[in-house]
Amino acid sequence: MTSSPSTSTTEVSKAGKGAAFWLTFFAVLLSTLLSALDLTAVGTALPTITEDLHGGSEYVWVGSAYALSSTAILPLSGRLADIFGRRPVMLLSITLFAIGSALAGAAQNMNMMIAARGESFRVFKLLIGR
Repeated sequence: MTSSPSTSTTEVSKAGKGAAFWLTFFAVLLSTLLSALDLTAVGTALPTITEDLHGGSEYVWVGSAYALSSTAILPLSGRLADIFGRRPVMLLSITLFAIGSALAGAAQNMNMMIAARGESFRVFKLLIGR
């Protein structure tokens, strides 16, 4: 008595990933890439930016704004994603990140730069935090 296993229970369906998966994957990769580029560009250009904005020793606060913002926003971003879903949180994050980056680019003094970079990084943590 040999029993052959049922092909319907042992056979695994190997369906390919659809276009929606790849578009979503590409969007997440692109948003993370843009965030990383934004962070590295400011680090490289910070001495010149500080000189142009007459920041003196306030340049240290640009980096500190990142740390303070990430500490405050990370638990909130996870909870918002649990409540509203990841898509609305991601879209809101991208919008706020663009606004924060634009404000940092238009900064007229060092205080405005620090505030805008802190906002950008908080939103960056929303993007990658969940």
